[in-house]
Amino acid sequence: MYLQFHDRRSAAAVFLAALRCGALSWSYLIDFFGGDPHQLLSIFRELRRLPVEFSVGFLVAVLQMCAECCDLLLGFQIHGSLIKQGLDSETYIKCSVMDFYADCWSLESVDMLFEEIPVKDPILWNKLVMLNVEKGMCLRALELFCEMRHLGVEADEVAMAKVLHACGKLEALREGKAIHGFIVKSGFYQLYW
Repeated sequence: MYLQFHDRRSAAAVFLAALRCGALSWSYLIDFFGGDPHQLLSIFRELRRLPVEFSVGFLVAVLQMCAECCDLLLGFQIHGSLIKQGLDSETYIKCSVMDFYADCWSLESVDMLFEEIPVKDPILWNKLVMLNVEKGMCLRALELFCEMRHLGVEADEVAMAKVLHACGKLEALREGKAIHGFIVKSGFYQLYW
């Protein structure tokens, strides 16, 4: 009702009260607004004015909306909130933040975030390789893949497929053959044939 009269502040207060008592979820808001990320971010901006700490799942969902809208500033603030609340230690959260920066074409931020991580697990390495290929940074992806191998970090089948694709884009036949050989030796080849 408040939204029909363009009273976003009151609507945000109602939504927040419903979120607090568990009667409303972010997925409900997404459905209510037809998935319109601009509307959802507008509501979130109103919710932020109220004295509340949001759950990690809520913040990650908002971060995905920021990526859809390429709202680098708000996403950066959410990333800061995750850090401030100590919610940024899980790998899936780090991957979500990396996705956000990559979707906003800030690969430098992705690299800085990755470099700041003290213990880089294979999931994060694979994510970094995949994001670089997806954003057309094929040579960088190939370099990262080689660095992974040198450090003994295990690549997953998706990252290997992405790097093989990068070799094709770069017309790097020798490297592509080497990676294909590695795929066959690793047993990933048998998964698909």
